[in-house]
This record gives sequence, C-alpha cells and structure tokens, in this order.
Amino acid sequence: MEIEYLKLLEKTPKNKPDGFTNKGVSISEIENLEKKYNKGNRFPKSYREFLFLAGKFCWFFHNGGELDELIDYFQRDLLYSKIEMNRPIVIYDTNSSDSYYFMYLDEGVEDPIVYYITVLPPEELNCEMIWSDEKKFSEIVYSCIKSGW
Repeated sequence: MEIEYLKLLEKTPKNKPDGFTNKGVSISEIENLEKKYNKGNRFPKSYREFLFLAGKFCWFFHNGGELDELIDYFQRDLLYSKIEMNRPIVIYDTNSSDSYYFMYLDEGVEDPIVYYITVLPPEELNCEMIWSDEKKFSEIVYSCIKSGW
C-alpha cells in the first residue's frame, strides 16, 4: 500500500530503539474488516494506512489496535448508556472505560475528523456525549508520535 497520510507512522514503527513495535495487518485483512464494519465499503485512506502499518498492534494507542475487541467493548457500553449511533463509525482507540475515539464513515473524506464519545448513562453525564477538536485522524497520529505517547 502506498502511504500518503501517515508517512511519519511508516518511519516510526517503534517508540524507542528497544521499545514496542507496531504490527500491521494485510490488505485482505483490511478488506475483511471493511466487510464486517463498513458494509464492504472502503475505510478512509488514512485509516486504511493505519491498519496496514499498525492495525494489529500500535505502540501509542491505548487499546493496542485490536479492533474486534475494542468494538465489542464499545457496543456493550452503548447498550449500557442507552446511546444510539445512527451513522456508520469506526472506533480506533479508548482512553478509559467510558470514552472512545472514532471517525464517521459517511463523510466521504480520506482523512476524516476525529470525534470523542463518552458512554455513560444520561443521569451520570456531565458533558457533551460526542465532541471533536476538529483534528483529522492523521493529525492525531502525528501528535501521538511526536509526543512519544
């Protein structure tokens, strides 16, 4: 796969010389994920690049990159919180047991804006459920790498 958006990730497979190494998935595995989570439609290019370079394990995302497990947790949390997601999304990370990072899959862009969702029951929520800093996925990846996260 030709890398267009995540060149720094391609050049930085480890967090330090003796550290953890990213592990990507094959093109056919990406296509299987697209069938399973996006009705066979292609994921945005920047996310496909991420999966190719670090979709099995990523040294700077909390979940390590295991998409199936992450989506299972997210769907369970959505049921618990009674939140309905009416647009197609892909979750790519979590920073706690009740907060996830995701992208909408219906925006028609190759490097989508990242959104955050807090999945708490409405009575426990003291902030917006879904919000964004208006940063693109590639910008989030870049800042994670630069911070040594």
